[in-house]
Amino acid sequence: MPRRYRTFRVRNSLDQRLIQAARRNHRTVSEEIEARLERAFLLQPCTPARSTEQDQPKNEDAPSGR
Repeated sequence: MPRRYRTFRVRNSLDQRLIQAARRNHRTVSEEIEARLERAFLLQPCTPARSTEQDQPKNEDAPSGR
């Protein structure tokens, strides 16, 4: 699967922890970040944002329920 590049900043302490974890797991730092993000999404899946009634398109033909 093709990969996209992402750039973000991290504090030095987190960077050091990522480097250590990557070495322990025989990964590059990028691979370690990707693995940890994948695991985070498996543990806590994203749910679609809840839309409000205001966000819904109005359908003038729909029954009004009155």
